[in-house]
Amino acid sequence: MPTLAHRTGESSSPPPVDLAIAALAEAQHGLVKTPQLRAAGLSYNGISRRAKRGALFRRHLGVYSLAPGRLSREAEFLAAVLAGGDGAALDRLASAELWKVWRYQAPVSIVVPSRRTIRGIEVHECRNLDPRDVTVHRGIPVTTVERTLVDLTDTLIAEELTNIIHEAAFRRRFSIPATRAAMARANGRHKLARLDEAIDLWLAGSAGLKSRLERAFLQLVVDAGLTKPIPNIHIAGAEADAWWPDIRLVVEVDGAESRAEADDRRRPVARPPARRSGRHGPALHRVRDRAARRRRDRRTRPGRMRQMRTRAARP
Repeated sequence: MPTLAHRTGESSSPPPVDLAIAALAEAQHGLVKTPQLRAAGLSYNGISRRAKRGALFRRHLGVYSLAPGRLSREAEFLAAVLAGGDGAALDRLASAELWKVWRYQAPVSIVVPSRRTIRGIEVHECRNLDPRDVTVHRGIPVTTVERTLVDLTDTLIAEELTNIIHEAAFRRRFSIPATRAAMARANGRHKLARLDEAIDLWLAGSAGLKSRLERAFLQLVVDAGLTKPIPNIHIAGAEADAWWPDIRLVVEVDGAESRAEADDRRRPVARPPARRSGRHGPALHRVRDRAARRRRDRRTRPGRMRQMRTRAARP
């Protein structure tokens, strides 16, 4: 943050307006809005002069930071919300990223009560967003986990929603009754069946899709007209990437996150022949060899999964 201006050699305190602005920015990830600057005592001309001399840095229309350079991820999120005006909140995958229930960097997106366009930001209009579906997390107005799941039914498939539920439950942020209530408030949403399916998958023990390659493999299955498998579920003491219980078939997908982008460019291909894991165990196919044996995710241990499901079902 730039040093507040004062005369060289003097020990006098900074002017009250500078102190007020610094206090505002400290509480807002280094950001301030034009109305806040005006309330602190700056005129519009004063704001312009400070921006010209490098004491304020414009991020969006009416939104400034006190420091130059790239914003932190949270400051980037809050800058978008502040640019959205009153009633704006972070939403969709950006919300999921803030809640740490989405493993990839998401496009910055917000929901607003009236239509507007903001450069570089996805803006979604919702005139009747219920106040119960918005909260503040890390100083940023954001849709709740439950409302985020509802909104993401527009763009994600059930198995992707299942993974968000899985991650949220691990962080004790998922409640089935609260999610059902958010679904009931979302009048007119046409794809809520995806969320119903995702909840059922999670209750059945699935952790959902964990990588882009698993998503690509599932698309191959769907395109082939085959029955969809249950993704990432424990079978015989080990986690199976894809499980067809009716034919007792397991497919292992090479899902190393460090190579996810490269794997996206290579469509996954199952490699026969199958082998049996035990005399009467399931048939096992592999989709590309693994570079190393995957460590068991402590979030998907059977005992841990049972605890999370019991907790999430509570009212």
